[in-house]
Amino acid sequence: MRSDTIRRTNKPLYVGLGILGIYYCVFSQIFSMELLPGQVESFIPVLCFIPILLCKTDKINKRMLIWCLPFAAFALNLITTFNFGLVRDVVLWFVGFLLILKANHPSSYNGIVRVFFVAGIIYAVALILEYMIPDLYFSVYYPLFKGEYAETVYRFWNGEKHIASGLSHQIGYTVCYILVSLGVFVFLYFKKVSGVSKIVVLGFLVLGLMLGKKRMHFAAGILCAIIVYVLGSKSRHKVRLLFLLFLVVVIIMLIAIYFSNYIGEGSVIERYKESLEAESSGDSLSESRDALRLLAFGLWQSNPIWGIGWNQFKYINPEFETAVHNVFLQLLCETGIFGFICFITPIMYCFKCTFSLLIKYSKKSTPAPMLLFSAFYQLFFFLDLFTGNPLYDYTYLIPYFISVSIMSYYDKMERTKISIHQFNKKYMLKTK
Repeated sequence: MRSDTIRRTNKPLYVGLGILGIYYCVFSQIFSMELLPGQVESFIPVLCFIPILLCKTDKINKRMLIWCLPFAAFALNLITTFNFGLVRDVVLWFVGFLLILKANHPSSYNGIVRVFFVAGIIYAVALILEYMIPDLYFSVYYPLFKGEYAETVYRFWNGEKHIASGLSHQIGYTVCYILVSLGVFVFLYFKKVSGVSKIVVLGFLVLGLMLGKKRMHFAAGILCAIIVYVLGSKSRHKVRLLFLLFLVVVIIMLIAIYFSNYIGEGSVIERYKESLEAESSGDSLSESRDALRLLAFGLWQSNPIWGIGWNQFKYINPEFETAVHNVFLQLLCETGIFGFICFITPIMYCFKCTFSLLIKYSKKSTPAPMLLFSAFYQLFFFLDLFTGNPLYDYTYLIPYFISVSIMSYYDKMERTKISIHQFNKKYMLKTK
């Protein structure tokens, strides 16, 4: 079905996705610049929930009812630890649940995917400019940050690692915007633009990713892109494609390293060097995170079934005031074994479905670009569960819901084909 036809027949979905896309782009700024009171901001997801609830769909994907499980854990937490932040989380998760369950045509997501792409370009360019013209950044943009967020930006910039955060107060948000944009460009737009445009856009995104100095994001982003690209190609082309991709990545990295050393004081490569030097000297850079994980494990042992409450770790831990940086441990700590099963089960199930579809389609022809993007981001999201906090950060969570929703459509279509085939086979046997 054409995207313009979908737009005319399903306007509520486009309105809801439009609001969700805008919220995605400015989520971190709402906090860091105090643009809205916390109570008002908590109910912004309601604005996209209502039209998405009203949007039409031919048939829901019943297999995605597995996403009801997280709401069992949320219900328990609403009873024990009610707050505006928790209500906002529940509403946003319900928006994601509706999108996944309704499994709308991938063309419905063209608009919000463009938002992902443009947002990443803007954040990458802003990050590069902060390194090139820091005086302009700190005289014009920096004063917009308020309170502790302004202190965070200033501390990172003037610290030993000299980390810029760009338009956001946290470099983790900035790098996520860039990474999602990179995935959109590689899998959806790469074949549609000219050679010069490819080089320019890839240059900005990869350079921004390197200047972000997030080791896991940089390595996992490139690795996920290669894995998905190879898995999605025809079998006879896989070895040649793998070699060509490796060659392209090496060339892009060499160019980006040159420019990152010229623009900023080092890049993600310097972070890798620091890590290796620290490990060889026995002074690991991850000691603080190890302490966080030990604390989370201890809290889980004190309440193994129900946990201490959703997103409560950072409040119980005044010394660190941060997340555990391991979603598996944080879920165990905050929601116990019960919540851990409720949240991880649908994530792993959809991960399995996505790559089963990808491998199955690649045997016949090249999978749809939207499915490739969905697999790319889900793979990155899964890897980030081990070292990051993507299940709690909206900048990471919103693209995840969109990627799973895209997969849900292809899964629904595949199940429909199987059902029709089984029906025809059964009917033919009866007539014979």
